[in-house]
Amino acid sequence: MLRESKPCVLCTVVHTKGSTPQKAGAKLLIREDGSSLGTLGGGCVEGDMWYLATQILKEKGKPVFREYQLNEEMAARGGLVCGGTMYIFIDPIFTPEYFQPFAEKITNALQGEAPLAVATAVNSTEDKLTLGAKLLISENGAVQGSLGDSNLDSEVISIGKKLAAFGDNQFHRASNGSQIYVEGFTSPPTLILIGGGHVNKAISNLAATLGFRIFVIDDRPEFANRERFAETEGVIIADYSDGLDKLKVNSNTYIVVATRGHKYDDVAL
Repeated sequence: MLRESKPCVLCTVVHTKGSTPQKAGAKLLIREDGSSLGTLGGGCVEGDMWYLATQILKEKGKPVFREYQLNEEMAARGGLVCGGTMYIFIDPIFTPEYFQPFAEKITNALQGEAPLAVATAVNSTEDKLTLGAKLLISENGAVQGSLGDSNLDSEVISIGKKLAAFGDNQFHRASNGSQIYVEGFTSPPTLILIGGGHVNKAISNLAATLGFRIFVIDDRPEFANRERFAETEGVIIADYSDGLDKLKVNSNTYIVVATRGHKYDDVAL
């Protein structure tokens, strides 16, 4: 959408307290035609976000920080109550220049390139801080952009470097009272299982529930097939010595060697 200069609004849960339908990092993208992608958990909160986002798009409005207490009052409106509190940042994107350079690098990080983090100013008692200002933090500490305050930039760089490697997020209350949402982006962890026997089959089932991208390598078609490993992203029929050559391995990759014998383990190693 950025490449086609189509405006949109990105709503992000930046912090929660108590029981909530979604946790920090959940996102809802709302397009100019009213269609959407993602979810904040449904219900009246998501309905409010959709209405607010469409109004911002019509009026060329500014970013907004909202607090939603999911209490009895809200239950009376929608019939559902969780009891917690959600803090949501509504970030309109009208021009590609505002976010496209960051979005391109985030996409690359999710596809296996170097991890990074993005810090966004989401709330502040100081007028000089621009809501929506962003600072991109590379894993090595290099930065792009600014939150508008050099001291604030320095304060969140170390946080971003830690979060980048794990794709985690943190709601940071800065020393000057500003509230900054820092989110790390990295490729999903990849698990390569060398050997398609019963041990790696059990590991594959478990790893799938944990969000791993899974690949299996075995030289026997009766063991290396999609019927047996339906939960995996890929099954490679190849000799244990060269199966890895067919895969892109990065720093977020884990390998389990469990073949049918020590001889083949040695070949794989």
